[in-house]
Amino acid sequence: MTSPTPGRTPATPRRFLRRRAEMLIALILCSAAGPVGSVAEGANGRAGLSVPMPIASPAGVGSREPNLATLPDGRVVMTWLEPSGSAGMALRCATYDRGRWSQPSTIAAGDSFFVNWADFPSVRPLGGHRLAAHWLWRSGARTYAYEVRISQSEDGGRTW
Repeated sequence: MTSPTPGRTPATPRRFLRRRAEMLIALILCSAAGPVGSVAEGANGRAGLSVPMPIASPAGVGSREPNLATLPDGRVVMTWLEPSGSAGMALRCATYDRGRWSQPSTIAAGDSFFVNWADFPSVRPLGGHRLAAHWLWRSGARTYAYEVRISQSEDGGRTW
């Protein structure tokens, strides 16, 4: 067994999730600022870099596993898992467009999501208004007994 590098703390799931959340926040903040190097006119009339503005999350309290994807037209779609019912979870999504999030929609719900720090649901564009979402679903009692489920939306994520 090798020891960790002096001065470096070994990665843990909690540190990984914290770092991932920090990167997600940075990505959201940067996406609000426009393309890298975009310029805006300041109060003094001179051009300068635009300032990122915070964006409120559409996810509910207790949500986890956020994931972002950019659509071909520049909009951003976010998926996440949030508590639903007594012991279940719901896979939800919303699209960020023109400075605001769409009303979140539910892709799937139930009590058999396979959730961990490394595998998380996502949405990908298929062309036009079509999107595909994937998530892991428990299929048995064994620790790693799960399957991949996929759902498609024909209307940009409003219905699945």
